[in-house]
Amino acid sequence: MNKLNDVFHIHMSDDHINRVPNLIKLWGTDDKILCLGTWNRGTKPDNMVISNMERLLEIDGMDVKIPYDSAEFKYCLCVGVLNYMKEPHKVVSEIHRVLEDYGQLYIEVPFLQPYDPAHVDYYRFTPAGLRLLLKGFIVDEFGIANGPGSTMHWISRVYSALKFDREGTIDDITTKLGDSDYLEADRIFGMAYEDIKETDEVLNYKEHASLIACSYYMLATKDAPDSIT
Repeated sequence: MNKLNDVFHIHMSDDHINRVPNLIKLWGTDDKILCLGTWNRGTKPDNMVISNMERLLEIDGMDVKIPYDSAEFKYCLCVGVLNYMKEPHKVVSEIHRVLEDYGQLYIEVPFLQPYDPAHVDYYRFTPAGLRLLLKGFIVDEFGIANGPGSTMHWISRVYSALKFDREGTIDDITTKLGDSDYLEADRIFGMAYEDIKETDEVLNYKEHASLIACSYYMLATKDAPDSIT
């Protein structure tokens, strides 16, 4: 067994689209679910509470607090959130606080994805870095959310669209409107390279696929007694 598998339980039996809906069904309707960020997967379950982390950062800054009592939730979803947080370890600490003992956290984070200029995009996470971040949790399952095909699709479309881009610096990305020629080229190449992304269905199961994955997911259980500091 390789070193990565010694640290994580690798599991990729569910595709990315169905994984969260299937998990919500498994969690059921009796216990409260905290969703950090947005919910865009159809009708929101009645037992789900949504908390906008970006809005909380605007209010509390670096000392962000999830506005719920300790041990209030059985489950938590944190998808595409931590890379936008200035201090993601503090957010994880807050998740740990609001989860009851042995509560579960499902998380998705980016690894090889282009920088997102539309938001303040701070971080990318390696498997080892993600494990280090989740102090106080026991990893139940770890795997690829979007795989090597998604990485190549995203990078290829941006690379190809650059030929139609205007000259500028990274500061221009955040201070000016997006260049219309670049944006249109990005859209066109995104459709043209769609077949590359679909290779995830095969490549995600390869031994070294995690080395160039676009994003990872992890399912973890809060350890007890409360041990995070």
